[in-house]
Amino acid sequence: MVPMSTDTNPDPTPSAWDDVRRLADEVRLKLHLAGMEAKDRWGKLEPQILELEQKVKTGVKDGSGKAADVVGEQVEAVAAGLRQFADELRQALGSKK
Repeated sequence: MVPMSTDTNPDPTPSAWDDVRRLADEVRLKLHLAGMEAKDRWGKLEPQILELEQKVKTGVKDGSGKAADVVGEQVEAVAAGLRQFADELRQALGSKK
């Protein structure tokens, strides 16, 4: 085996390892914060979904056409918010549709 010279030492410098560690910590933190933000947004959307579910059930039972129209509009608004949230999650995770 041929001894390696110090000029071609394949070992990374300590500063390179420090950079790797720093970047890994930064990625870990960003993932954690993204997860927290996603949970917060879901926490706001989920109660709206549950509320709409109750309105839909009530509207179906009483047969009120006007109530059904209002609930339908609300369902569309929540669905649009959910689609946007899902798209943002896909982008954040690097997924394709």
